[in-house]
Amino acid sequence: MSSVSSLSRRRLLAMGTALPLVTLGASTVGLSAEPTGEANQPYGLDISPEFPFSKKSVEIRGSKIAYVEEGIGQPVLFLHGNPTSSYLWRNIIPYVTPKYRAIAPDLIGMGDSEKPDINYTFLEHASYIDDFIEALDLKNIILVVHDWGSAIGMRYARLNPDRIAALAFMEAIVAPSLPVPGFEVMPKEIGDFFRMVRTDEGKELILGKNFFVETVLPTMGVLRSMTSQEMEAYRQPFPTPE
Repeated sequence: MSSVSSLSRRRLLAMGTALPLVTLGASTVGLSAEPTGEANQPYGLDISPEFPFSKKSVEIRGSKIAYVEEGIGQPVLFLHGNPTSSYLWRNIIPYVTPKYRAIAPDLIGMGDSEKPDINYTFLEHASYIDDFIEALDLKNIILVVHDWGSAIGMRYARLNPDRIAALAFMEAIVAPSLPVPGFEVMPKEIGDFFRMVRTDEGKELILGKNFFVETVLPTMGVLRSMTSQEMEAYRQPFPTPE
């Protein structure tokens, strides 16, 4: 797994989880650490809210995908989750670019990518990333994936193993918690939540109150207090329920 060793272990841990690093066809190397430093900054790091990158765009399926591309060399493809964007990786990309080509797209409908009139199903999300990888002609990819991006990235790796060199994942959608065939086999709290979001109450929470950005992200998804600048960056793509 030497090809991923230059990723900052401490920076990845600061996102709120231990990071398992997996080489396809080899054994898993688990990374973990006990929190240190102040409670508000559990790993004693200065986590900048600044986003010092310009974005490029490429047209995929008639809509533009925005992405960050920095550095040269073997591609490291960062796939974010819900409800974030390439902004998630802002403090990690600089550790990659001295030796690698860091690429961090905004998933379709998120960040600065366009928001076409589609259903935003898993397979639709995956098809945009499939075509994005093809458009940039990425090969020998090191995948770094989080949350919803993990499901998309792991699917791609399974279907295209010849293009994948390594995989790093955190807070991933993996068995036994997810994915599963039905609510009844999920852990109770998760099953109850996913049932709720498919009701009128859930629609109001997610579309009317921006529940994932305003509640899940700052109170359940991060081990520190988020700054107002960070919150505004995550709110920016979703000014209205539409």
